[in-house]
Amino acid sequence: MADLDLKGTLTSTVLMLSLLGATSAYSLDKGHGPDGRGHAGVQALIHGDIAQADREFYADYQAHPNNPVAQFNMADSLRHHGQIEQSDILYHQAAASGRNYIPDRFMEPHDPTTTIRDVACRYLAEDGQPDPNCPTLRAELRVIVPPVVER
Repeated sequence: MADLDLKGTLTSTVLMLSLLGATSAYSLDKGHGPDGRGHAGVQALIHGDIAQADREFYADYQAHPNNPVAQFNMADSLRHHGQIEQSDILYHQAAASGRNYIPDRFMEPHDPTTTIRDVACRYLAEDGQPDPNCPTLRAELRVIVPPVVER
């Protein structure tokens, strides 16, 4: 019986860690007025309901298309579904509108000065998408150089 409890505990721990990893790309704001952008979507992710999280992020973006957190979360939702071109469009918007927007809680690697723009710019750089709103990050074009074969 103790082995069964230990396996259940380990399974629960692994599941929680994977859910935390799944939510690591989403921001949660509670400090810019009563907007609370992203909260419902993150809660859905924590409960393992990816489809509900996607619906929440979509509804949030539709209701608040100029909010940097809504733009960023919708971009991440699209990115996680492999819709990179569409996500990059929203990351560009978030980079432009999120220049000074620092969420109180940000589920990304960050320091107290990290803005929505900073993280959106990181994703744009990873995708090789230069953006004039990203002065500190240079998007490198991914060029594959074939190896030199000597004869």
